[in-house]
Amino acid sequence: MLRRRFDEGQAVDGNTVRMVVSDVDGTLVDAERTLRPTTIAAAAKLHDAGVLLALQSSRPPLGMAMFVAPLGLTAPLVGFNGAMTVTPDQQPLAEVPISAEAASVVLSTLAEASVSIWAFEGSRWLVADRDGPRVQHHAADVRYQPELVDDVAAAVAGLSVTKIVGVSDDHDAVAHAEALLHAACGAQVSATRSQPCYLDVTDARADKGAGLLSLCDLLDVPAEAVLAIGDGANDTAMFSAAGIGVAMGNARPEVRAAADVVTGANTADGWADAINDLVLAPMHT
Repeated sequence: MLRRRFDEGQAVDGNTVRMVVSDVDGTLVDAERTLRPTTIAAAAKLHDAGVLLALQSSRPPLGMAMFVAPLGLTAPLVGFNGAMTVTPDQQPLAEVPISAEAASVVLSTLAEASVSIWAFEGSRWLVADRDGPRVQHHAADVRYQPELVDDVAAAVAGLSVTKIVGVSDDHDAVAHAEALLHAACGAQVSATRSQPCYLDVTDARADKGAGLLSLCDLLDVPAEAVLAIGDGANDTAMFSAAGIGVAMGNARPEVRAAADVVTGANTADGWADAINDLVLAPMHT
């Protein structure tokens, strides 16, 4: 695969893109978590050109519902990295939960790491403190409030949950939790940081690469005809699965290094520039 920097003005040739799979936070939306006008315009051009646009995020699927109308989305939404897929109107299509046994190990390991714990059972979001680290920040992003429980681990004991999150504003603590989880149950779960403050834990079969391939199967689109775009460490799995992997300019160096192309930041018009130059422009040459 080609490895070029988008800001050098080079196009990726030899690929016909039939679907764009996009991360949300740090990618599709800007620092205020809003859609830039250029992003909405580029999405409309994709629709007019017959190119599918699908969203794949660490968010719950319900936390992406607000993008369906402004972007004219018709493809499924993939939430929790790759653990839950729904239609644009939130009808379930597929779910890959963490087994109760693995969830128990994850919860005890995160408690040992001294990070806050969230659990999701579908879009049901459980926390022990509504004012805990990042809770209200995330609630503003996904536009719904969590369910308050006395003890998250006790509340989901014996259940197969969709996603567990270790949360802390101490980024070193989150990194330590990631290392502990890889040692404790790395073969059973996927544990990646969607942002430095969030450690997302799903079943091992439910990372963003698997989610992208599942979309390809559902929509009958070959993976080599997919452009994947994102900014987080969890996005590198979909870069590997897609024909073209595009990192945002605001991504960390290791994420940019894993991509084939680097576009501008989400605080500028990086998303729209990548769509216009790598997907739409080649259709007219």
